[in-house]
Amino acid sequence: MASPAASSSSLFSPSELEIPQIIQIKLHPRKGQPQIRCRSTKDLPDPQGWTHNLDEDSFLVIMERIKRRIADTNGFKWPGGGKPYIQPTHNSAQKNNQELDEGNFKERLVRAWRTEARRLDGDATQVFVHLYAYLTATGGGVASSTGRRANVIQRATRARLDAAHTLIADAVDQDNLEAIGPITLTHYARHLAKLPVMPFVNKDQLLLIMSQGTT
Repeated sequence: MASPAASSSSLFSPSELEIPQIIQIKLHPRKGQPQIRCRSTKDLPDPQGWTHNLDEDSFLVIMERIKRRIADTNGFKWPGGGKPYIQPTHNSAQKNNQELDEGNFKERLVRAWRTEARRLDGDATQVFVHLYAYLTATGGGVASSTGRRANVIQRATRARLDAAHTLIADAVDQDNLEAIGPITLTHYARHLAKLPVMPFVNKDQLLLIMSQGTT
């Protein structure tokens, strides 16, 4: 027996597909560019839903609701001029998502809703239209952590290279090592910089280490 809570307006034959005035929308924030595979959701908020009135809510209303839901996303922003993208079918890839704008948003919302309603055998209470907003890193938050790590590694590598050059130059100045050309110096410095530690070494140790760098 059907639940008393289920009304005739929410359960219907898939062939009829009578769309209600109020539909449910779910927003999926993603990193990266539209219509490119973007599965990573690390540091992003969970999908958020809201109800949309097909007769009364304009495209501007959709845009404002999206902006409010991603305004506090640490380290990310919705770029100026960004548009929402709709997933036309349940299994469609992100590359097939369609851009919404003032001229097409209602038609595409209705089409996506009806497609999802067919998949769910007409249970309107379970139908969500899925929108995607593609965010870019602001450079000041979590989104830039990978870039910051890369910069730290680069600075550490540069420091070790500088130390290696200094070590070789000191050895040459102290007559512990014959003068070498700039290409050889760069090669040996890179080899020394890769070692776990670079303690002060005497002539024999330095020659041994650098000879290992040529093998």
